[in-house]
Amino acid sequence: MFDILEPKRLTHTPTDLQDCLDLLSHEIHLASTGRQDLGIAARNIRQEVAGELRALSHLYWKQASETLLTDFEALERSTHLKKWAHFTHGELRSRFMAIALLLDQAHHAGTAAALKGVIEVAQELLHQPIEPQVSHQMSLREELELRVGLWDCLLPIRLTCDVQSDIPLPIVRTCGLAVEEAINNALQHGAANGVDISVQQLEDSSLEFVITNDGCHASKPIPGMGSTIYDLATGGNWSLTTSAPHRTQLRLRVQTVLQS
Repeated sequence: MFDILEPKRLTHTPTDLQDCLDLLSHEIHLASTGRQDLGIAARNIRQEVAGELRALSHLYWKQASETLLTDFEALERSTHLKKWAHFTHGELRSRFMAIALLLDQAHHAGTAAALKGVIEVAQELLHQPIEPQVSHQMSLREELELRVGLWDCLLPIRLTCDVQSDIPLPIVRTCGLAVEEAINNALQHGAANGVDISVQQLEDSSLEFVITNDGCHASKPIPGMGSTIYDLATGGNWSLTTSAPHRTQLRLRVQTVLQS
């Protein structure tokens, strides 16, 4: 079995994640050949998202948290596990959700053209690398545009970022994860049709994110991986409010100074 912690094999897909990809590929193949109802295929893929990927993400995070940081190797191991936890919970789950939603759209359209379109998108997503991105210096705007771009085929997202100053890369990456999680939740849990993201830098140099969508959310969200990501980004300074039946707003306050 593949060891996710083996540093010389980072370009390989872990066995447990490969199982998820094999299931996804199988569902897409059955749908494309007319041997699987598109709605059932979408449901099966969602179950995989809600089940195995979520469980794997929590497992990686648990292992990272339980790693004793006694030396550089242990720190590297913990960091690597956290990257896989975020990747599995965020970007990879987003790909599964995107394909499931597109299958639903094709199912309702009931045309050969719609089916052909979703199969092409699914195949493109399946051929994308299955590994956490290698960090490189990006501006906050570039990071957010990258995250928003993951959802281009599913729903309109309006991004307004008025931040001009340079933000440390670890903070940029954490902000990106938080924004992707907010979009994911708006679509998966709130069934939103659109998302507005506004980011500004306040006088104390902190960042204020206001993410609004037209979906419906529980008034008291259940703590999970998502709230953990928000806590990491903000130190707990965030709120989720529903001011109207179809207006949910997430506010995040992120400090731009790295803690020593």
